[in-house]
Amino acid sequence: MDSKFIEMEFGRIHYSISPTNHPYTILFLHSFHSSAASFYHINNHLKNQFNIVCLDFQGHGLSSPIQNEKFFPFYSVDGTAKVLLEFLNHANLTNFVIVGNSIGGNAAVRNLANLRGVKGLILVGSLQAKTSEQVFNLMYPKAPADLLFQKNLSYIQIQKLANAYVKLNKEYPQGFDQMVEDIKQTDPNFRKYLGESIPKEKWIDEILILQNSTAPLMYILGEDDGFINSSEYKKHLIKNGIEETCIKILKKSGHCPHLSTPEEFTDGILSFMKNLN
Repeated sequence: MDSKFIEMEFGRIHYSISPTNHPYTILFLHSFHSSAASFYHINNHLKNQFNIVCLDFQGHGLSSPIQNEKFFPFYSVDGTAKVLLEFLNHANLTNFVIVGNSIGGNAAVRNLANLRGVKGLILVGSLQAKTSEQVFNLMYPKAPADLLFQKNLSYIQIQKLANAYVKLNKEYPQGFDQMVEDIKQTDPNFRKYLGESIPKEKWIDEILILQNSTAPLMYILGEDDGFINSSEYKKHLIKNGIEETCIKILKKSGHCPHLSTPEEFTDGILSFMKNLN
């Protein structure tokens, strides 16, 4: 995959691209504490069939950490959505499907009404709710939410956080190692300012956005997600108008199923793309 950068007011944003002659593009958006590199393994199975683009959000992967405090508001859910929109305006993608993991899914949903050329949406371990309080209520009480917003993490805390994101699986043990490295690479200020921003910013009703959208939709959830009780979240989605047939729960998989069970995850994407034709 080729690495490219775009300049934003706070620094550089990195993305990787693998072009083909296929009419569809898949845009991968990673979770908080992850990176574009988390998708590279499954991209090896998809790159000959689709155009592939993987974005690094601000303070993650190869994108710049924010140095100037006046731009720290970009370290928020709303700021991540703004970065995605600016990237899409730059990239000028057409006929594309977004695969958004966690906060990447939130950013995609918040931009959905303004996106031209989007042909479908796959949300992966992404919590869509009406309020920020509801988001946290949909999480396990035992989830290490405190570590999500703790600026500095010890080795043991990084391992604990990685365990919540990735279910260590014999199919792809490298996925856990990738998560650990991505957590290490994430700008600590993102944790700090994201935690501070959530109580302050008005939460956008993402459920309403999905209810008003006609874009084909699929949810992929990990049965062993360390943050989300997938069975209860499935009930929440169905209650809010999401068709049960659109929700796929992967066994032995975590919050980032592409790093636990990449083959099943890839199969889910392929079945979704097949139905677009």
